[in-house]
Amino acid sequence: MDKYNILFLCSANSARSIIGEVLANTHISRKFVGYSAGASTEPSLNPLAIEIAEDIGYPIETLKSKHYSEFTSYESVKMDFIITVCDTSIFSIERGFKYEVQHVLQTA
Repeated sequence: MDKYNILFLCSANSARSIIGEVLANTHISRKFVGYSAGASTEPSLNPLAIEIAEDIGYPIETLKSKHYSEFTSYESVKMDFIITVCDTSIFSIERGFKYEVQHVLQTA
């Protein structure tokens, strides 16, 4: 079975993108490997994101705020999808990303 790598981008990688990572990794199809990153990082994750991960049964000790530059080198995991979950993160996408498809979800 093919698996698809999905990177969720947000401005601070502390809540929405973390939740995206958790949801992708726990999707019933098991076809997705979720990652998350931000234009900046936070020392701690949003308590609601942690609560959601715990409610789903996701191992929260594996979650941390990451900078998007961790995913821009040639050695990085190749992304099949890049999904932005806040408007400001659109500006954080640089040409260093190696990906096939980019989906942009804008918040209202």
